[in-house]
Amino acid sequence: MRSPVVIVTLLATAAAPFQAPAGAAPGSAPSRVPAPATAPLSAALPPASARAASPTAPLAPSGAARPRKGERIARISIPRLNLRRPVHEGVSQRVLARGLGHYPRTAAPGQVGNSVILGHRTTHLAPFHDLGLMRRGDRITLRSGGRTYVYRVYAKRVIAGTNTRVLAPVPFHWSRKARSSVLTLITCHPKGSDRQRLVVLARKVTGKAGKPGKTARPAARPR
Repeated sequence: MRSPVVIVTLLATAAAPFQAPAGAAPGSAPSRVPAPATAPLSAALPPASARAASPTAPLAPSGAARPRKGERIARISIPRLNLRRPVHEGVSQRVLARGLGHYPRTAAPGQVGNSVILGHRTTHLAPFHDLGLMRRGDRITLRSGGRTYVYRVYAKRVIAGTNTRVLAPVPFHWSRKARSSVLTLITCHPKGSDRQRLVVLARKVTGKAGKPGKTARPAARPR
């Protein structure tokens, strides 16, 4: 049975680790959001010319420190799914077999830009098995670097596996400059198939004086 992957932002899609091939320009967008069920994500590398609409913005600031592959970078909590799991850097088969993976070179948890997390839906612990149950307003918490970031889901959608715009700093808009922190969760869709991607999108919640990188204040859970 094939298995799927996920990103944060209430939409539905899956993405493979970003790793530009030799000769490719830094920050190039991959040509497909791969599914771990069919092949290692690391095998889905973007061709040198793969940039729909010629996006120029890098996935994440070039000066940002990059964690090692497989390194634990955060812990995610999703009350709606009764899910609490660590998040590791990378989206290779080996990393995703342990649970959830952070798409390399997307924004770090809590920072301005698009932080993308993928997970299987029917295999390898199936952390995103019930991702489709997420609703607008649901809370997602990320604990990283000793700080806690709270996000609220604002959208959910199903997209084609070839739609790599979900990885943009502003999801689905390569030409826009990121000014807020977004979390995108991605997994395969429907269950047992890798034909499409289920994507959930969430925005970081900040207090009155909140600033990027500061601890976010949880908002009251919608009834």
